[in-house]
Amino acid sequence: MDRDLSLQKSFSHGESVAEEILELRSLYVDYLRGEIDTMRCLLVRKDLKGIRELGHRLKGSGGSYGLHNISELGEKIQNLPDRTEWDDIEDHFHRLEEMYEEIAEGL
Repeated sequence: MDRDLSLQKSFSHGESVAEEILELRSLYVDYLRGEIDTMRCLLVRKDLKGIRELGHRLKGSGGSYGLHNISELGEKIQNLPDRTEWDDIEDHFHRLEEMYEEIAEGL
């Protein structure tokens, strides 16, 4: 009987952990929305340095939430060469938007 009670406690605790993880992911999705808005402004200003810095932030943050594809894209953005075509940078931006949509739909 005691064993059943301990399993119930573990299960209840597991649910709250899952809820906390979903809440953290939801907060990250909000953060990611802000980064997309920031990148849009940086693209308009053609601020490559700012875009690289944003890529650095994405590289560091994505993996913390299990979103390794965000980290990988962030690394590509961070390491953009000086002579990158702006169309290529915009392609990265659109890919980030697509990733955001997929993550947001999954919540």
